[in-house]
Amino acid sequence: MDKIILTTPQKRCAKILLEYIAKKQFTIEYGEMSKMTGIPAHAPGRDIGAQVGEVSKRCYQLGLPLISVMVVLKDTQMCSDGFFNLCNGLNVHPEFKNNMSKMMEICMNEVKSCDQWDKLADDLGIEIEGISKIKDRLLDNIQSEKIEGKLVQITSTAYERDPDLRKECIRKYGTKCQICGFDAAKIYGKEFAGKIHVHHIEPLGAVKESHKVNPETDLIPVCPNCHMILHSKKDGVYLPEEIIDMIKKAKKN
Repeated sequence: MDKIILTTPQKRCAKILLEYIAKKQFTIEYGEMSKMTGIPAHAPGRDIGAQVGEVSKRCYQLGLPLISVMVVLKDTQMCSDGFFNLCNGLNVHPEFKNNMSKMMEICMNEVKSCDQWDKLADDLGIEIEGISKIKDRLLDNIQSEKIEGKLVQITSTAYERDPDLRKECIRKYGTKCQICGFDAAKIYGKEFAGKIHVHHIEPLGAVKESHKVNPETDLIPVCPNCHMILHSKKDGVYLPEEIIDMIKKAKKN
C-alpha cells in the first residue's frame, strides 16, 4: 500500500476522533460527525465512512489500531459494512472476518488500550490536549530506584521494533502462544483477545544493528511466561523447540 496522504476533510475527521479519545469517549455517530465536519453522511466515495476509512488506512501504516471503528450507526451503534470491508481488505484479525460484532469489539478494545495516538497527531502536525507525546512516554519509562536515600535514575538501551512486523507475524500464526498454546481470551475473558507477546527468535540485542526481519521465520507469538523462559538461558536465548521439550518432559514427570 502506498503512503496515505490525508486530505483536509480527512484530517478534520482524524482530529475529532483524537479529541474524543483524549476525553475517553470512543464512539460518535455518523450524523454527528457529519455535522461537526461538514462532510455529507451519504455521498458514495466521499461521505463520512469513506473519509474515516482513509484515516484508518493511515493509522494502519503507522502501526495504530483502526480508528474508524469509533464511528457508528445511530440505530444499531455498530460500524457500517464499510468498516468490516476495510478490516477484511487489510487482513486485520482474519479469524473474525465472518463475525462483525467480534471484529468491532476487538478493534474497539485496541483503540481504547492504545497509548501511541501521538503518532497520528504528529503525522497530522497537531497537538491534542490529553494525548501524551512520545517524549513524555520516554520520560515515564525511565526507571528510578532509591539506594540508601539517594534517588538514582537508571536508563536502558532499547532496539527499535517495526509494528508492521508484529502484525505480519500474528496474521501468520494467530494470537495463541506457539509454545504452550496459551490463549488470553479463554483464560481471562474475551476483552483480552489478541493479547500476546511476539518473540524474536534471534534477539535484536544479539545482532546489534539494523537488519531485515522475516515475520514468518524470525518471529513467533508467545505468552509472557514462555517469553520469560526463552530469555532465561545464561549464555543466550533458548529456542522455542527447547521450551516445548521442557514442557513435554515436565508433563511426563
